Amino acid sequence: MNTLIGLIIIAIGSLGQSSSYVPIKKVKQWSWESFWLVQGIFAWLVFPLLGALLAIPAGSNLFQLLSSGGALPSMAYGVLWGVGGLTFGLSMRYLGVALGQSIALGTCAGFGTLFPAIFSGKDLFHGEGLMLLIGVCITLAGIAVIGYAGSLRSKNMTEEEKKAAVKDFACLRYPESSRFFNWSKPFIQIETSRGCFNSCKFCVSGNDCQKIVNVPLDILRTRLNIVRDKGIKEVRILDRTFNANPARAIELLNLFEEFSHSIQFHLEIHPSFLTEALRDKLNAIPAGLLHVEAGIQSLDETVINFSGRKGSAQNSLDGLKFLVSTKNFVVHADLIAGLPHYTYNQLFHDLYILIGTGPDEIQLETLKVLPGTDMRENAMKYKIAYSPEPPYEILCGDGINETELVRIALLSKVIDVWYNNKRWQKLIQALVIEDKMFIETFLSYVEKNSSFTKSISLESGGLLLYEFCERHCEKWLNEVSESWIKAGLSLNKKPGKRVQKWNSERDLNIINPLYRPDCRNHSYFYLDNGSKLTWFEFENTNRGAPPIKSDISYK
Repeated sequence: MNTLIGLIIIAIGSLGQSSSYVPIKKVKQWSWESFWLVQGIFAWLVFPLLGALLAIPAGSNLFQLLSSGGALPSMAYGVLWGVGGLTFGLSMRYLGVALGQSIALGTCAGFGTLFPAIFSGKDLFHGEGLMLLIGVCITLAGIAVIGYAGSLRSKNMTEEEKKAAVKDFACLRYPESSRFFNWSKPFIQIETSRGCFNSCKFCVSGNDCQKIVNVPLDILRTRLNIVRDKGIKEVRILDRTFNANPARAIELLNLFEEFSHSIQFHLEIHPSFLTEALRDKLNAIPAGLLHVEAGIQSLDETVINFSGRKGSAQNSLDGLKFLVSTKNFVVHADLIAGLPHYTYNQLFHDLYILIGTGPDEIQLETLKVLPGTDMRENAMKYKIAYSPEPPYEILCGDGINETELVRIALLSKVIDVWYNNKRWQKLIQALVIEDKMFIETFLSYVEKNSSFTKSISLESGGLLLYEFCERHCEKWLNEVSESWIKAGLSLNKKPGKRVQKWNSERDLNIINPLYRPDCRNHSYFYLDNGSKLTWFEFENTNRGAPPIKSDISYK
């Protein structure tokens, strides 16, 4: 009879254990801490107390039992149970479910059965003790087999099966709700969707076109409210392509506008897929709300098609021109050197077109042959050699050699120092439009006359550009000087020495459009450009600062 009662108690306990997590389905939006607190109150306080009250012998009470000497051992066993629960969770983390469960269950089953027998003095090698030992061994063997089977299943799962492990991405608990979330960074990253319609061979998401799963807007609004309340000013949207679904992109932009006075959003847009409705929305977006990365990669149709990227090069260029024309947000365009069939000369041609288009920033990077991508798996087929160490940069490829890649790495720094700096950008753009070979000629000059082992200062960059123009294009020297002065750089260096100081008493025959007789603490300089004069007004009390005004007059 006692055996039957024991089995019934075990069955009830098993039922309770197996069903304890069922309520999770009903409280998906709760934070983990809230759910665990409610469960802990009932599982570790309310129900144990009820169980203890039901088990009290007739004529006794809890306080009498507490003073009988069994309280301290019970508390000690409770502490050990808590430690066991903690280490069980850690075993799942570091060993995986299959191996962790096998070791944990095997240990509990084996020691939990044998220790009581040993402590009671039972002989484990004869009679009932031997049967007990054999039963434990059979149980452990069964658990080992099940664990091994689970491990094999995990290893043999296809990529699709592994991805299916998270079936409801949209309802996953978001990281900002955790009290352990790191709020010390000046920005945070958010996925508004997961999946990608592209099949880019250089991207880890490109092996298969995944169905895109969107996070509901109300959840995103809640998350952004938390971000705003924490004082974070920048949110980087991690979606592979923000405008994969143009209608959804418009909904997100409407949501972002609710935070236009407190957060700037960085996102990637595929410029080939800008519908008229999306263009209208982007045209009306508040200034400063967005920082848009336009994924160009290449303007060579053959390269785009071979890389598996959807959209055409011409449509991408047209989309980029539109984005630049809006003037409502920063536009960042990128090129990837080393893509199959992307030659050194074609890359320079594409760079020339991009500079002429005029995005705020251009990022030129070399191909990263990442694990899990088609280009990594078929590197020999595509004639790609790459570094085995992170970040797995291409060393040479079909269409480009090692020497050319070294020059492209230097070219990337040149673009960053001169084009991506607003003080030189318009000048560089004008130089490139006039001379298609300017970038290559200037690159060779920088290669011979400068070192990029350390970051180059604004002044050093200006001097290098000025000296280049002295040797190769003298007619642009005044433009370099004008940019130099507007940047607030020294008038005692070569570019600054081209200006002349205007004196109200001496230069009566030169009309100064900026002159104000009541501003005695102001100085005036002009740059003679032949048919016109470029004027600059400085405040004497603020040395080293840019001019407070500039203007043009004609002779």
